[in-house]
Amino acid sequence: MNCVPGHSRIPARALFAASIALIVFAPLRSLAEYPSVDLHNPVIRMKIYLPDTSYGYYRSCRFDWSGMIASLTYEGHTVYGEWQTPHYPQKPDHGIGPCEEFGMENPPGYESAAPGETFCKIGVGALVKESYESYQFNDTFDILDHGRWHIQADSSTLETTHELSLTSGYGYTYTKTIVVASDAPSFTIQHLLTNTGSISINTNHYNHNFTIIDDEHIGSSYRVTFPFSIQPLSSIQQSFHSYASVSGDTIALMRSLTGGKTLWAQFEDVPGGSASNGFSVTNTESGIRIYCTGDAPVALYRFWAHEMAICPEPYISIDLDPGESMNWSATYTIGSVEQNIRYFPRISCERSWDVTQSHSTYNLLGRISAHESNFRFPSGVTLYARTAQQNQDHPIRVVEVQH
Repeated sequence: MNCVPGHSRIPARALFAASIALIVFAPLRSLAEYPSVDLHNPVIRMKIYLPDTSYGYYRSCRFDWSGMIASLTYEGHTVYGEWQTPHYPQKPDHGIGPCEEFGMENPPGYESAAPGETFCKIGVGALVKESYESYQFNDTFDILDHGRWHIQADSSTLETTHELSLTSGYGYTYTKTIVVASDAPSFTIQHLLTNTGSISINTNHYNHNFTIIDDEHIGSSYRVTFPFSIQPLSSIQQSFHSYASVSGDTIALMRSLTGGKTLWAQFEDVPGGSASNGFSVTNTESGIRIYCTGDAPVALYRFWAHEMAICPEPYISIDLDPGESMNWSATYTIGSVEQNIRYFPRISCERSWDVTQSHSTYNLLGRISAHESNFRFPSGVTLYARTAQQNQDHPIRVVEVQH
């Protein structure tokens, strides 16, 4: 296939010639004008925006352009959506849904580049360094080279590949694949990054997870649970004041975040390994909960909340020598809290013990007890159960689900 920069395999308005994006903060008239695809199965439907240099929903310099999920619908409920209005495609922070970023503090090549030279922002392109000042993730940078985008999609899978090569020696091929489960309220984001340049890539990656459920502003109906105890608890609680309570592994909002109020925390002493790579966000008013489990070891964990988005942010480290590749994934599952309690499925596990036995308590992703409040995990998902007696996390590979 011949593919010019900015083009994709998606027909109609997703096919546009490449151009340098002008920094003009003017929103399009309608969200329907942004190139997108719909993925779906019998229980969920997702709208995902496509990377496009001329008409894309996001054309700025911070977030990975691929796989921005505009909305997910499930049994009349909606997860994700705009958290800033009006929307400006060229503003660095105007991402949406589970949007991702590489190198938030120090993108590859930034320190070694002189002003006027380029550095590498994975999933975006070659950005022009403006000064000797330290990199600031919310600054606006000119995009000198958008790289080459290749896009394939069907009703259940979207695959985007970004290729970039800089004269400085940095280069990569990055593929993101979003796959909707065949018959479960679940989807997986898969990543494959290959260093095709002559210089090592040493950076990090995280998902901002801009989450809002049923368009309800972030307030007392929201809580976030993590697969570890939150530390330092006292200082985080103090910084949150009366807006949220912190207890064990859960942050529970106590009042609305209005007037531009935001919450931020960086957790300490997060257990290593992939067992810490997960979270659940619950809206008790709508009765909807969304879980995420990742398979890469966590290097850092942050939390951020705004009036229109609540965001658990697990970070991973990326260290690739020339020719090396790395793959990682995260699986998201949505369910109704009431249905979860009433219709707890029996889970068969690749372990000698059964998480459904009533005389023991195993916690899945935090405070959600397996014997009373789990939802329909699809086969192939890795969960982490914590024994109350030993306070240890154990991976469970779901091989069969009986409803």
